[in-house]
Amino acid sequence: MYIALRFKGYVKPEFREIFESIALKGEWEESTNEVFKKFGLEYDKAYLFSCNIIDPSQLYNKSTGYLSFEMDTINWDDEIDAFIEMIPYFIDNLINLQRHYEEDDYAYSYELIDEKCIITNYKSIWYL
Repeated sequence: MYIALRFKGYVKPEFREIFESIALKGEWEESTNEVFKKFGLEYDKAYLFSCNIIDPSQLYNKSTGYLSFEMDTINWDDEIDAFIEMIPYFIDNLINLQRHYEEDDYAYSYELIDEKCIITNYKSIWYL
């Protein structure tokens, strides 16, 4: 089953410098940060959780920390759950986070509440 993920948010200032290679190249396992490195080593497709597939110049701004990407996966619920669980660690401001399953005509929307990503809308509109 195909699963799509949309993400927009701001990386915390203390991670902006080291996050650049992750955002642009998907180099999680190469990070000097142990949390990022662990994600990269545990999930061999972690590199897809980045903006390396689309034009990276438009999707990560190191000075502001703005990060935006979309991805489509097949049967990656565990990887997506792990990524979503990690978001409060490195994101200051979550603008948009949606998970969409191909058989649904809606998406699950998340918000950052009390240092956790919580589903706040189970039937968000999914724009193509």
